[in-house]
Amino acid sequence: MTDLTATMTDLKIFGIAELIQVQAEFDEAKEANKELLAHITRMECEKMELGCELERTNAKLSESNQSNVELTASIMKLLDKFRQLKRGKEEIYQELAARTCNRNE
Repeated sequence: MTDLTATMTDLKIFGIAELIQVQAEFDEAKEANKELLAHITRMECEKMELGCELERTNAKLSESNQSNVELTASIMKLLDKFRQLKRGKEEIYQELAARTCNRNE
């Protein structure tokens, strides 16, 4: 019976040692999971910040595009006025030329 008791005691000690080892590994894995979760949380925050920055950039780009459209429209109006002035200038020169010819005749 002594051998059996010794064997059972050895098995209990071995079992307790195994349990302690498994618990230690579990605790390490649990800590690693906490660190991983913290890292994932930081990355999610960064993702949200980048999303907000992207929205702000898109808004600025949209404003810039609108300004460019308005500026292009203003330039087109000025160009049209310039063409009208150029036509008016040519008409004045033609009329002056015609008057000069009429005087010389």
